[in-house]
Amino acid sequence: MEDLAARPATQVTSEELQKLQLSDAAKARLPDASLKSTSTPVADAQGLLKVQLSISWPSLSGQPTEPVRLTTWLRGPQ
Repeated sequence: MEDLAARPATQVTSEELQKLQLSDAAKARLPDASLKSTSTPVADAQGLLKVQLSISWPSLSGQPTEPVRLTTWLRGPQ
């Protein structure tokens, strides 16, 4: 998320977000985890982009759990 937050909104594309993967450390700790990403332009805020990453994994009993979500807002060039 830190890498994404350091970029202007114009550099964060849907294609870039789809390339994101969990780190090797995360995969080792949470082998069945999945990462999802979304980006949404913010209405009434020209050039502002909401980017959300969510990580989910099954509980020890195999049941789905609520995902952990990280959100940042990116601004385009001023």
